[in-house]
Amino acid sequence: FSADADPQVAAACASSLGLLGGADAVAVLGKVLAMEPGSEVRPALVRVYAAHGLALAGRPEAIASLRRAAEDAEPAVRRAAVLALGVLGSKTDDDVQKTLRRRLDSDRDVSCRDATVVALGRQGATP
Repeated sequence: FSADADPQVAAACASSLGLLGGADAVAVLGKVLAMEPGSEVRPALVRVYAAHGLALAGRPEAIASLRRAAEDAEPAVRRAAVLALGVLGSKTDDDVQKTLRRRLDSDRDVSCRDATVVALGRQGATP
């Protein structure tokens, strides 16, 4: 995930890493998604695919990173995060439900709200 790498290649790597599904993959993808202060700046495309990779990994420990990403400044990242939460979360997970409801109620981007409805529906929750 070098900053010099082609973003499309790095995005494909993020999805592929998610297919491995291990705890190490989830940790790396969580860091890519987070863009924590002092970390390399990653294009939104790479962060979108990091969220996708976390969904593919299927590990519940990815939920915390995805909940934070659901608040990202980039609509594409928020959209990917809520869709991944729809895969990994459940309608009985209060924190996931609060995150999704907040996106549905307050996101200014219609595509993010649409993705949130899909995520809630996937979990069997009523939007």
